[in-house]
Amino acid sequence: LSQPLILQGKIPTDIQGDFYRNGPAGHERGDMRYLHLFEGDGMVQGFHFENGQLTHQAKFVKTSKFIKEQKANTFLYSGPDSRIDNALPVSHPDMVNTANTNVIGVGDELWALWEAGSATALDPCTLDTKHTVNLGQNSHYGDKLKGLAFSAHPKIEASGDLWNFGLAPSGHIALFHLSAAGKVNNVDRKS
Repeated sequence: LSQPLILQGKIPTDIQGDFYRNGPAGHERGDMRYLHLFEGDGMVQGFHFENGQLTHQAKFVKTSKFIKEQKANTFLYSGPDSRIDNALPVSHPDMVNTANTNVIGVGDELWALWEAGSATALDPCTLDTKHTVNLGQNSHYGDKLKGLAFSAHPKIEASGDLWNFGLAPSGHIALFHLSAAGKVNNVDRKS
C-alpha cells in the first residue's frame, strides 16, 4: 500500500517517476537477532514522484528463506556472523538468499539482488515478489543457468543491456550478457 509522504519544501514538478532502494532489514525474529547488518532480509522501498507529490511503499522480498523463517517465527539458517543453534543445513546459496543488496529494473520487473544467489523478480507497482529468476528460461540454456549466482552490482549500459558475473559451484566465474528485457544473449564460464 503506497502512502503519501508529508514534505517540507517542494519537489520540482519536472521530477517524475519511480526511485527504488533495497537493503537489509528484518534483523530480528522471535528472541533472536542477527549480528551483522548484511544478514537481514531484503526490503525494497519504492518512492513515486508525480506532480510535486511523493508516495512511498516498502515490502520484504519474499525469498524462500524469508517465507520459511516468517512461518516459523525464528531464524532457521546461520549467517556469516550469526550462528544459530540447530540451524538447517544449506545445500545451495538460494536457500539463504536474502535479496538485500541492490534492486534494478529489468524489462517490466524489478530484480532484487544478492551477491551469492539468483535474482528475485518483483512487481514494480506493488513490490510483490513474483519468482526467483531462472536466467536461462525461454532460451537455449534452459535450466542450465538456474541457481547460478548473479552479482548484486551489474554493469548496465545506456541501451539497458546488462553485464554481470557470478561464481558457479564448479569454482568457475560465469559471465553474463543480458538484453534490457532480461533475456540472456550470452554466458561464458572462465576458470
